[in-house]
Amino acid sequence: MDRKHQITICKECSHRKFDKNKGLICGLTDDIQSFEVQCDSFSKDSNSKSILDRYDERSIERGSYEDAIERKNERLEKELEEKKLQNEILKQEINNNSVKQSSIQAYSSELKRINSGANWFIIISVLSIINSILIHSGSEINFIFGLGSTTLLDVLIRDMGEGQSILWLIPQFIIAGLFFFFGYAGKKLSNSAYLIGIILYSLDALIFFLFKNYIAIGFHLFALFGMVNGFSKLLKLKKERKDFLE
Repeated sequence: MDRKHQITICKECSHRKFDKNKGLICGLTDDIQSFEVQCDSFSKDSNSKSILDRYDERSIERGSYEDAIERKNERLEKELEEKKLQNEILKQEINNNSVKQSSIQAYSSELKRINSGANWFIIISVLSIINSILIHSGSEINFIFGLGSTTLLDVLIRDMGEGQSILWLIPQFIIAGLFFFFGYAGKKLSNSAYLIGIILYSLDALIFFLFKNYIAIGFHLFALFGMVNGFSKLLKLKKERKDFLE
């Protein structure tokens, strides 16, 4: 009988004993079993299965528990490596989220500057309408922040003595509405609307040059600085942050 079959029988014997060098031995002889067919000293142990199941049978067959312990250590090392890998993945995800959060903050900051530049078109259009209403109502008060084109039309219509008709305000409303549109479209990240608005507002400033209104010219330059700054941020945003715009 080979060693494997001897162990199968001895596993059920109450005389079994374990030796760290020899493995499963007989407790009566303190040695490895030597019977061929059956053991005359065999005594059935009802608890043998619950005890022996703790050990790796292949190690018992080789007469040692060292391989079982080694395999256990290998499993522990493998689990440790898996945990390390999971931790690395978690760290990477945290870093990616941090980078993404930083990108979102940078995007929000650039978007605020774009909107700030576009708001100049809206402010100017509203003040231009107010100026037109004040001029046609006979008020001596007017804002220097309005458009030169609408102001020029207002003065010409007033001097013609036709200022009492609301119809004479239609051209001014159209011009002011156009600049309002530039501001709205600029906030929607329209390159062309932003650029056309800047060009037309620059040409509008020439009207104040003709009348040597340097205060109004200074305001135009100040507003143009905000518009150009917003437009440059818009170009940068579309070039570098396509992922947020898709």
